[in-house]
Amino acid sequence: MPVPRHVVFCFDVNYMRGFTVAARSLAGNWAGGVEEPLTIHCIWHSCSQDSIITRTVGAFAADVGPHVEVQTHATPNEGSGPGSAWATPAAPAHLRVARYISEATQLRLYIPEILAAAYGVPLLRGARAGAAPEGTAAPSPVLYLDCDVLVAGDVSWIFRQHEDVPLIAACDNGVNLMEARWWNGGHPYRGSTSFNAGVMLMNTAALLGSPEYARLRTQLVAEGQ
Repeated sequence: MPVPRHVVFCFDVNYMRGFTVAARSLAGNWAGGVEEPLTIHCIWHSCSQDSIITRTVGAFAADVGPHVEVQTHATPNEGSGPGSAWATPAAPAHLRVARYISEATQLRLYIPEILAAAYGVPLLRGARAGAAPEGTAAPSPVLYLDCDVLVAGDVSWIFRQHEDVPLIAACDNGVNLMEARWWNGGHPYRGSTSFNAGVMLMNTAALLGSPEYARLRTQLVAEGQ
């Protein structure tokens, strides 16, 4: 029986060239075949430039080889006020989302909810943080890739070797956040080491039910005092 594998890209219109190169390198090297078909998920905030994004993604999707599917997820972009799809509490000036993290980075933090909603689990609104509903059928684990990643070989083995990843698997980049110039405010994680979030294997089912992940995400996005 086929075991689908899922890879996620998050981007805005500025990443179109990078996405095309990264996605083509991924699909061109995929060796899962009929036993492990690949689904590539493309996530972006819906915006006035949707036509450029859909045209680029559509051109890629029309040219991929067999056993590769492309799914698109244009999420609501309703601001950052209370009750919005991407509710972000008021942040200090030096940590406002527009300056502190990119749109693509913000989307990356919500991959579990976006995919759960796409597979019929309505979590974007009204759900208690960290509460995973029974019967969650979203794909898990999923591999997230930045749009500047060039895939030089088959990566289907990652799923077979690490199917039991507890929450997130990523490479430790050893950066001390106290030394990074953009952390010059009183952020909760200042002084901590960090991992490289450009390539992450994510257990989306576990993340949906993790209060720790919900709390960490809130702090990363909004809490600067």
